[in-house]
Amino acid sequence: MDKQDVSWQDKFPYCLLTKYFIQENGITEDTPYEVKEMSARELLVPERIDLMAKWLYIAAVENNMDMQGLKQLYKRHIEAFSMGTFTEPGTDTKNTIEKYFEEFEEIISGIKTEGFNADVSMVPMGRDNVILDGAHRCASAAYFDKKVTVIYFKDLYRDYGTDFFRKRLLDEEYLDQMVLQYCGLKENLFFACLWPAGNRELKERAIDVISDKCGKIVYQREIRLTYPAMRNFMIQIYGHQAWVGTVENRHAGVDEKVRNCYGDNPMTIVLFHCDSLDKVLETKQKIRDIYRIENHSVHITDNDEETRMLANILLNKNSLHLIKSGDLDYSGEVNALVKRVNAENAGIVDDVIVEPEGTKAIYGLAPVGGDIKVLTLAELAERADIQKLGKSAYDLLYNPQNYLVFNGVKFFSLENAKKWEKVTKSWNERISFQRIGYRIKFSLLNINVVQKIKGSLGRRRKRRYTEKKKFTVWAKEKIIRILEKLHLLNPALKVLHFIKRQ
Repeated sequence: MDKQDVSWQDKFPYCLLTKYFIQENGITEDTPYEVKEMSARELLVPERIDLMAKWLYIAAVENNMDMQGLKQLYKRHIEAFSMGTFTEPGTDTKNTIEKYFEEFEEIISGIKTEGFNADVSMVPMGRDNVILDGAHRCASAAYFDKKVTVIYFKDLYRDYGTDFFRKRLLDEEYLDQMVLQYCGLKENLFFACLWPAGNRELKERAIDVISDKCGKIVYQREIRLTYPAMRNFMIQIYGHQAWVGTVENRHAGVDEKVRNCYGDNPMTIVLFHCDSLDKVLETKQKIRDIYRIENHSVHITDNDEETRMLANILLNKNSLHLIKSGDLDYSGEVNALVKRVNAENAGIVDDVIVEPEGTKAIYGLAPVGGDIKVLTLAELAERADIQKLGKSAYDLLYNPQNYLVFNGVKFFSLENAKKWEKVTKSWNERISFQRIGYRIKFSLLNINVVQKIKGSLGRRRKRRYTEKKKFTVWAKEKIIRILEKLHLLNPALKVLHFIKRQ
């Protein structure tokens, strides 16, 4: 039998594709294709969420950011792609993560200085703008806002979205990082929160409605919140509405909403694309019809700004920590500080951050001083005390690992605030950050008790119990402070844990 003629693979445009790609995808001379030029940013789609890991790596290289965390993200997503082998299909010599790092940085440098060279390679693309190869070249071109030349195969497709990486056991923390970056780059995104009042079956039906009525689902996952954390979350997302109440009345209006939406189940978040707000509103009503608990089944954002706000709360581990452990019945001074920052930095609020003293204030660890400053990138770089944190100004301002977002304003993460306190103040000037840890422990103890009691309570008794929870949380906070002053908090915690184990 004659050997098959493959000389066509050396002709244009096939010569700009790898032999592995041609063979793996069954490409022949008769396979229909189209060559075209397009913006690389059009190729940032949910099915290639891995491009966000590469984007973040490029940002770290270009802006002198701390490489350790972002290298770990990049390494773990390559590990998931390669099933732990760190070998690129069709390129057996590229078989260690160090070689990935080295080659990627060469690609970054080349694309930055010369752009995408269509005489050397093309990016194969399937339907829905999903790239089939060349992810590092595509991510680099997108970061520097360059155009790429693609060869479009209408019958090919891939899905390397969040579900792919979850099945490959990539940690949820890394998925959150990639999706948060995606939210910052894309438009026509909406965030749905399916409240804990609904069971798993109802939530699955609701997600099917979102997929059918709206469009592609980018990400979904469950987040378990305690009752106080749920209350804190609602204060942030509904705080601009009059019915929530104010700082002065401790947001009295939000409690009924929390009671109606809370339950034994985790909250499910769904990020999705949709080309019409009308479709989103129809979807919201359809979900409410499924749940049959009035307006207590779902919250969906109305625009990209609201979507990014929710992403900055739920996908940023530092912001989520504040929700889970803070007390957002904050003082009027904190409220005034946040309003001042938003008013004075309208349009550029993403480019400023409140100095570390502000973090202590929003956690309720210190009063708001009248001289708390808001820092720009240049001011961060000039501050000697900030430099002691050992991180670049760009890293502190633009890497979500280093900040939290509260009512649209950036604050230093709790870890960075603690480190700043340690390196800039003498021991007798430092505040105690332990109270936050104790607050979390008591909150978790409380929610475990609640879950045991709920099993034996009817609907009416359950509501009556949750009505008392607000007072219980307040009382425990007072007890913590008293025990702290008497130096009895640690012994009391040990006794509580001993009783719980019995």
